[in-house]
Amino acid sequence: MAKKTRIRKNTKHRDYLFGDFDGDGVMNIDDYRPFNKKVSKWPNPNKHPKFYHKARYGGFDTKMSDVLKKIEKNNNKHGHLLTSFIKENPGAKGRVKTVPSTIGKLAKWQLHNMHDVAGATVVTKDRVSAKVETKRIQRKYRNDPKEYDDFYRRPASGGYRAFHVGLLGIEDRRLEVQVKSKPMDNLAIEMHEAYKKDKDLSKFVKEGNLLSKLGF
Repeated sequence: MAKKTRIRKNTKHRDYLFGDFDGDGVMNIDDYRPFNKKVSKWPNPNKHPKFYHKARYGGFDTKMSDVLKKIEKNNNKHGHLLTSFIKENPGAKGRVKTVPSTIGKLAKWQLHNMHDVAGATVVTKDRVSAKVETKRIQRKYRNDPKEYDDFYRRPASGGYRAFHVGLLGIEDRRLEVQVKSKPMDNLAIEMHEAYKKDKDLSKFVKEGNLLSKLGF
C-alpha cells in the first residue's frame, strides 16, 4: 500500500493560507477564490451542487495551487458517503466542508486526520429519540471506533449537547453524523454563527442547560 502524502505546517505555505494572496482585502481563509480578485462573492447556492461547492482557485503554476487542489479532491471524495447516507435516511441533512474552512483547520490537523470533512445531521423530537436513533445508526453502518462523542453526558463548549458518531466508507471515506433534538439543533446553529465570528460561547450555557432539563 502506497504511503499517504501528508500536508504539514510550513511557514512558506502559511503566507498563502492565512495571508491575502490577491490583495483584495479579504483573508485567504475567508476568500472564495483567493487567487482571483475579480470574484468578490460566494457562489449562488441555487447554481451549485446541493451539499458542497467545488472551489476553483485558478490555474496558477504554484506549489500552493497544488495544495489547494489536493484539499478539494480530498473533500469531494467524502461527498459520496454523505450522499448515500442522506438517501438512506430521509430527513437527514449534511454538508462537505468548504476548502477555505478546511484551510482554517490545517494549523491543528493534518488533512488525512480530519474526521468531520463530511458531516450529516439527524434531528429528532427529544433526547430519548436521539439516543434511539444513534444506536440504530451504529448498528446499520460501519463505525469509526475512534470517533464517538456523547455530548449529552459531557456537554461541549456553550452547553452544546448531541451524539456524534463517526462512520467509515470505502477508500478511507468518513462521515461525522450528529444526532440531536430539534431545539438543540437550533441552538447549535446559533452557536456556530457566534463561533465563526469569534464570539464568547459561554452565553449559550444557560439555554443549553435549560433544554437539557426539559429533555431535549
